[in-house]
Amino acid sequence: MSNTALSTSGLVARRTFERSDPDRLSPASEDFKAHLSALGLISLSAYKLWCRRSGFSMDRDKSQAERDSELAFARAAAASTDHDRSHAPRRADYIKRIAAGEFDGKPVTEFGSRVRKLFAEVDDVDGGRQALLRLLLQVEKYGNLLNNTIGYRGLGSTYRNQVFSGLAQLARHHQDWVHSPEEWRCATRKPMLQFRSLAAHLLERYSVPSSLMAAWFESDPKEAAVQQRWYKHIAAGQNIRTGHDLPFRLTKRAAHLFMTSRHWVTPLVMLRLAQINAMERHVSAMRAHAIASHDRIHGRINADFWTAIIHFLLNNPMLERSYIAPLVDFIHYTKFEKRRVPQPDGSVRIESPLHPNFSIKGRSIDKLVRLVDDWHEQLSGEEYDYVEEWQPSSLNKFELTEDNEELKARTQWTIQELCTSALLQLEGRMMHHCVGSYAKKCMAGEMSIWSLRSRKDEEEAEQFHVLTIAVDNKKRKVTQARGKFNLQPHGSRLSRKQRQTDSNYRVALRESARILALWRKREGLGYSSE
Repeated sequence: MSNTALSTSGLVARRTFERSDPDRLSPASEDFKAHLSALGLISLSAYKLWCRRSGFSMDRDKSQAERDSELAFARAAAASTDHDRSHAPRRADYIKRIAAGEFDGKPVTEFGSRVRKLFAEVDDVDGGRQALLRLLLQVEKYGNLLNNTIGYRGLGSTYRNQVFSGLAQLARHHQDWVHSPEEWRCATRKPMLQFRSLAAHLLERYSVPSSLMAAWFESDPKEAAVQQRWYKHIAAGQNIRTGHDLPFRLTKRAAHLFMTSRHWVTPLVMLRLAQINAMERHVSAMRAHAIASHDRIHGRINADFWTAIIHFLLNNPMLERSYIAPLVDFIHYTKFEKRRVPQPDGSVRIESPLHPNFSIKGRSIDKLVRLVDDWHEQLSGEEYDYVEEWQPSSLNKFELTEDNEELKARTQWTIQELCTSALLQLEGRMMHHCVGSYAKKCMAGEMSIWSLRSRKDEEEAEQFHVLTIAVDNKKRKVTQARGKFNLQPHGSRLSRKQRQTDSNYRVALRESARILALWRKREGLGYSSE
């Protein structure tokens, strides 16, 4: 059996096995060496890479039954020329005709439109159309990638974040392929796992962290290009520390944590997570994620300044996790946010940030928290004669009436968009948080703010404010979901102010998580929990 035949690729389908199983085989045993020989492999590293590409666990301790499955798959892949069950020769011919330009300027099916758009995306790459055609024909025959399945979780429901769209990005790098697409096969039927398998087959000589799969689905073309370079850099055996255009410098330990991570988060978030865990070994996973996932923290702008803020947060572990996001928002507003000041004639004057020289050095956490609280009250309590308005987003409001066992009443739920600065201020006053600070982003169309409210049918005249929701319109994902005093729907530890809320409200808040999930599913929204 040839090595070429056995290098058919797939993705690691990770499985956990009990080490106490008496059928386990040691990687150092003669049985394991015989297994390698039967597969046509010569080393442990070659075996792990083959497992990754073929859809098997990279765990070295496996039962005889598991190794028999691997051997059967290898033999079948080497001998088989059968196509996937979904293979349609007429569809393959359709793809070829689109690639040849037969349908340029002519009506096509929805599938044909997607294919034609993919070819347009690689027209600027020498040999791109032919490379994409090879990919499309191979995955049409042996894969399950020609649909609208979402690619990478956490990137929202955008055109680029589809498994189908990722094929064009792979084609753009055809000059760096280390294996031909015609050799690719995969054991799994899950589209995203198949895509990862294909990317590994085409580009990887060495294993690449899971987070970098997001590079093929990033909506920002410039950021996508940078992250794809990181992918190829690591796939060629290089360290992320020497990658091009990193947002900040990584220590050796942080680089090691990044390179060995298996978290399915975006690369920029993973860089911060690695940095945080390198700084503080004992930080909780939830706290580390709350810090790293904030858009300001993992963004490229003022990255070194935010590194100092990370140090400050890690040095104050008693700070309630729910305060992390509001504190970061306050610091950004104070140091970087230009202010819009209404004038008597109805115009608006742009002024410099409140404290552009703000530094975290020497700050007391208690005093800083008080400043955040004061800022929230100011934002929620200020009334301006000048009211700013903006166009609503493309999302739809939500309404649901149900018999709710937890609330012990027939309950009306609504989720409605807030499209004026006055409504944001009212929401902030009712909820005791700083949603008023989002007005500028709402006016720019970057964000939309939604208020989730409830009312017990025929008992309450007015709706009851339960949850405030922030949505990134471009990425189509919820970035914040906060109740009164920045409470989270599933929070358990309460600050002093949060304990001011009564038990009935906290029951409604817990129920609001389910209502939010229903709305998100209907609108196709992702979720970035902080």
